[in-house]
Amino acid sequence: MVSLSLRSQLLIGLGQIIFVLAHFFGLSFAWTLVLAIWWAALIVILYQAMYLAKRSVIWIGLAVTMIPVSTTILGNAMVPMYYLMGHSMHGGGASDVAHGVLMQSDEKAVSIKLSTNIQRPLHVAAYTGESNLIIRSGDKKQTVLFVTNRSDTTVDIRMKLAMVPGNLDHFIQVTLPKTMILGPGESLDIPFEVVVKKLPAQLEMGLVQINLMDASHVGEQGKQQYWKKMTIPADEMQMRMKNE
Repeated sequence: MVSLSLRSQLLIGLGQIIFVLAHFFGLSFAWTLVLAIWWAALIVILYQAMYLAKRSVIWIGLAVTMIPVSTTILGNAMVPMYYLMGHSMHGGGASDVAHGVLMQSDEKAVSIKLSTNIQRPLHVAAYTGESNLIIRSGDKKQTVLFVTNRSDTTVDIRMKLAMVPGNLDHFIQVTLPKTMILGPGESLDIPFEVVVKKLPAQLEMGLVQINLMDASHVGEQGKQQYWKKMTIPADEMQMRMKNE
């Protein structure tokens, strides 16, 4: 027979009332039931572990078990409770939240750094007209990518963007073509826009790296038989590494 003090009974009752009220304000019945059962079980187990003289070891063990159980339940319950209460950790309302992050006002600007990266064995030069763009949320800016083929053969170039942070492509758009062909010694100026959508308030700066690759070698990296390098003489390997 489990005995409870008046204080623990009042705590259980108070918790049940809060969860019922939350249900009427939009909390699902399933979550209301889960939280109500968890709260009652938590109070009962803690009270028995703290104040019950008999079988205290068992109750203490159950109380310790409730730590990971409570963490799991509360961790999952934070999602519906977050949207139900209409608040964020940054003080904004739920109407200002998209994909779980607080969105900033249009007046705040973000710094977008542009860089280029040439992957072997492509022999081209490439750089952008501007290395750093300051763009307001919901605005766009235009710049240019300059590319020169330094080889004596025609090159088929494939371009791929890499962004930091990794989800930056959710908030900005770069209007560069994915492929281009340049003849021997040919140069090309490619105008492009960086379009910034509504941004998260935490984002102050982003990096956009424009990777240029030889289309004929795309997907071939990683297929080399590296064990064959073990048979190359040390001096030859050293020279090869310098050239690469």
